[in-house]
This record gives sequence, C-alpha cells and structure tokens, in this order.
Amino acid sequence: MQVQILIIQQNAGINIGIAGCSITVRKLTYSKKLSNMVKLNTRKELLTMIEKPSWWSFLHPDLTFRLLFIVGFLLLVAIGYVFGVYDGLVQNNPSATINSVVAVLLYAIPAVGLLKLKRWARLFELVLSLVFVIIGFIVMFGYNMTMGVITIVPHGLIAMYLLSDDCRRAFGLISKAD
Repeated sequence: MQVQILIIQQNAGINIGIAGCSITVRKLTYSKKLSNMVKLNTRKELLTMIEKPSWWSFLHPDLTFRLLFIVGFLLLVAIGYVFGVYDGLVQNNPSATINSVVAVLLYAIPAVGLLKLKRWARLFELVLSLVFVIIGFIVMFGYNMTMGVITIVPHGLIAMYLLSDDCRRAFGLISKAD
C-alpha cells in the first residue's frame, strides 16, 4: 500500500488530501483558468497534458493516430454489417444472417485488438487485408472494376501501414530508438 499526500496551495491556506497507502508529499498549484486541477511540476508535463485530449488517456500510450483511424474504419464496417444481420433476421434469411455475423466478427475483433495494441490483432488484420487485396484484384478484373478498387484501396493502405516501421514500433516489434 502506498499513501500519497497532496498539498494543494490556494489563495487562503493549504489543503492536504490523502489519496490511497511509502508516503510521498508534493506541492501542486491550482489554476482556475483550466477546467481541472493541473499538476505543474515541469513544463514538459504541462505540454504533454495539452497535446493529448482527456479522452485519449484511456487508450494505450503508444497508439498512433493512423492506427486509431484504421480501428475506426474497421468498426464502421462492422457496424454496417450489423445492419446486414438485422436485415437477414427480418427477411428470415439464415445464410445472409450468418454471413453478416461472420463479417462483423472479422472486422470487430481485430479492431478491438488493434486498439489495445495486441500483436495477434496486427498479424490477423495484416493477413485479412492481404486476402482482401487479392480478392479485390479478382473482382476488379473478373467482375466489376469499381467494386475491386473499393476493396483494394482501403485494405491495401491498411496492409501498408501495418507493415510500416511506425506501426511495428508501436507494437514493440522494433525498438523505439531506431
């Protein structure tokens, strides 16, 4: 257990609060200009706090914006397939329902894993994206040019990013010093 004593200096006096059970004492300043109490120990801490929004704090610290964009894309596609599940159920079409459920799982599970920077999710999504690129080429040259391009472009970009050094660094596959 660790006890942490926080000394907050305001206009008239000092308040002491115990937050948790070694003992640490540090001085904090309170700023009414900011919406929350801010620890101003160093300038670097303040800049770090300003750069990242508060909702970002529950995410993994190594998560990049591009990876977050990919997760958003995958979840958006999964939500689209949820409507396919609903449509299959309403029209009493079990094969369409099962296909849509599988598609939801194929998009949503790696999205959640990528959000948590799990290596298996990166590998799974990389293989899945490469398979969809191959399927896109088959569709593009055999059936419909537009649908092939619509399949190839996003999945190709996802595969390119998942193979990049930036992404591999975020997943801890290469050192951050490189």
